Amino acid sequence: MSTEENRGERQHLLVDLTSVGPEDVVNIQSPPNYTGSLESSSMSSVTAKRRTSAADKLNRKLLFGETTRPDDLDPEWSFVSSKNLDKRTSHATSTVDTFIHLLKANIGPGLLSLPYAVSNAGYFLGPFAVLFIAGVTTHCMGMLLDSARRLCEWNGIQALDYAETMQFAFKEQGAGPLTAKIAKLVVNIFLIITQFGFCSVYFVFIGETLHQVMSQAYGLEWSPKVYTAIMILPIVIFSWIRNLDSLAPLSVVANICMWFGLGVVIYDEIYRLSTTGQNGAAVNNDKDSLIGFGTFISISLFLGNAMYSFEGIGIVLPLENKMKNPKLAKPVIYTGMTAVVSLFCSFSLLGYLVYGTRIQASVPLNLCGTDDVTRIVFILAKLAIALSVFITYALQFYVPMDFLEPYVYKLIKLDFVTYKYPQHHNIIQTSVQITFRTTIVLITAALALGIPDLDDLITLIGAIASSALALLFPPVIDILTFWKDPERKWLLILPKPVWVAKDIAIFCFGVVGFFLGAFAALHRIVLYFEGKDDTKDPCPYVL
Repeated sequence: MSTEENRGERQHLLVDLTSVGPEDVVNIQSPPNYTGSLESSSMSSVTAKRRTSAADKLNRKLLFGETTRPDDLDPEWSFVSSKNLDKRTSHATSTVDTFIHLLKANIGPGLLSLPYAVSNAGYFLGPFAVLFIAGVTTHCMGMLLDSARRLCEWNGIQALDYAETMQFAFKEQGAGPLTAKIAKLVVNIFLIITQFGFCSVYFVFIGETLHQVMSQAYGLEWSPKVYTAIMILPIVIFSWIRNLDSLAPLSVVANICMWFGLGVVIYDEIYRLSTTGQNGAAVNNDKDSLIGFGTFISISLFLGNAMYSFEGIGIVLPLENKMKNPKLAKPVIYTGMTAVVSLFCSFSLLGYLVYGTRIQASVPLNLCGTDDVTRIVFILAKLAIALSVFITYALQFYVPMDFLEPYVYKLIKLDFVTYKYPQHHNIIQTSVQITFRTTIVLITAALALGIPDLDDLITLIGAIASSALALLFPPVIDILTFWKDPERKWLLILPKPVWVAKDIAIFCFGVVGFFLGAFAALHRIVLYFEGKDDTKDPCPYVL
């Protein structure tokens, strides 16, 4: 038989799934000159289901190029290679865009909550603790980039996300496939909790800001939760943006709004420090009550709040994976974080010294003018910051959706459904994507409406999720990746036991922050529901 005839037979033997219903057997078309025997049409239902499943797998492999993901994480793992090659080549971002995204990811509600965090730690301990945590967190970002890059080189893969980096790091030390998959799952769970937790904080922040603005401008005394609910629809629509490069122009707008709002806040703080009387800091009678060192509970609250403020750890690898020139990722990260850390330390101390014990969970809420001009300027500043946070929601939303969407779509066999109904391919795909993203936004909104206070939610998310991503996982990945590497760069500076001890110390510090911050936040939430609320008036000096 000729080669052409063999090829023709194979083409005729392809499984026709379009004719297979739920109760049907597999329809195998025989070529006209085929002399072999086929199974009787009266095959059992079990056999029919098995053949239907086999046909499904065969057609998905032939039509979509899908293969079973090998459990041994072979370097030729086609799924990871092709998936992450697409990350590199589709919608690549420039170095400037990456820098802008990094600033936007770190300068947000986390920065605005730092003065409140320092009020818990004290004006002496707080700034030094912020500087220390910032330095350790930035170092962990660098370790994460180094580990991911080296694992990509060793395994012939274009790019790895955070969870895949943990998975391949475990594989590097000979861990079994199940252990490596569990490690990946743990990281993904914490990423989801962190990023969606941030999104919930944004809901609460926008709601409380709009509540205060409408109260001061129009005398409306609606609950902040009403404004949070009102923002659900615009945030749902905004969450449908799926490409990171499409957010770059909006990130510029968000940065401008945030810097305008920060400028107004800093101006108000400097003005109050440099004047006396009604508009000075002493009018709050707080100067004598400022503390240098906090109590055990308050320092625990500080740890959770401070960890939340460094929001960028989850977006480091997605940003690096999208860069046109990923070799510049580390300099961009270090340059951006240097600017961020300098701002964090100065802004946090200044806010506490000015507003004292009446500091709010978000410092713009302390902006209260004493005349029409300042009231208008302060309202515009609050609205600008709220708009910036609104845009940031989409950026933080992108990180978990980047790995969650492909998994969910594969679970529901979206490719197969669109293949079955090719005439409705775009409608089906778009409808599923919009429905899934809308559902996730509604979940974050429900969390925002369920937690009583902004500062409690910030502390809880920071302690439970942010500390794990920023301080627990990077040293583990670093040790697993470079344990057997003879070219380990730290060996040029420190002996191996020293850099291992350094990673262990970072891990232990993260564990302490995890448990103390979570305990303090839950303690505050319990007190709130018991009716022991200590809400402070942000504007006691307004005429």
